[in-house]
Amino acid sequence: MKAFIIHLSTALEREMHMKKEFGNKGLDIEFINDGDFNDLSETALGEYFTGEMRDNKNAARISNAYKHFLAYDKILKFNHTYAMILEDDIICYNNFTRGLKNIENEIRNLHISNFIISLEDSHLKYVRGSERSKNKYLYPKTRGRTTGAYIIDFDASNNILSYLKSNKCSLHIGWFHNLCSDNKIIQIYWCHPPLVTQGSMNGRIKSLINKNKVGSFRIITYNIQKIYKKLLYWIR
Repeated sequence: MKAFIIHLSTALEREMHMKKEFGNKGLDIEFINDGDFNDLSETALGEYFTGEMRDNKNAARISNAYKHFLAYDKILKFNHTYAMILEDDIICYNNFTRGLKNIENEIRNLHISNFIISLEDSHLKYVRGSERSKNKYLYPKTRGRTTGAYIIDFDASNNILSYLKSNKCSLHIGWFHNLCSDNKIIQIYWCHPPLVTQGSMNGRIKSLINKNKVGSFRIITYNIQKIYKKLLYWIR
């Protein structure tokens, strides 16, 4: 599977991290280095963004969203049936390779299309126990989890870019996905169990966008919350 990595071109440590994390996962990885905020022209900003997403105070989020859109454009240009989008702080769980195979099989067996499939539990959101079924991995949702790791197909990429031409983006990329879901432009799914998490959420990698803490205390408290949330969602 093709995997586009949303990446700040100067963040060399993150580049090394992602090459190490995904170098043996059988993915054809490509870093999206274009679209750093300092390189964005007014023309590029005007093509995709409006409202607060044109504000310099949101520079990191604007650049992040723009790189997602560049990835969608590459999916169309090279006619990928679907591709994985990864932000550059992703950490794999041990079930990644097996889980990805299960997801691809379910995509084919169910003939689903026009989708975004969330692969992560970075915000500690899980499929409820009452929804889960044996040997079922994809669950339709109206909202995403976060945008650190997901699979998007050709149709969803095309529909999002078409929507942008007339409506533009005024929201952070995750909220924009939710807006597209609300307007029946795409269908969102969550996979269960999750395959990855974001290191900037769990305290292992410093965030480039927000002020999330890093280090042992954050890692411990995050893992405690994770145990609680997994149990809470399981009994629901």
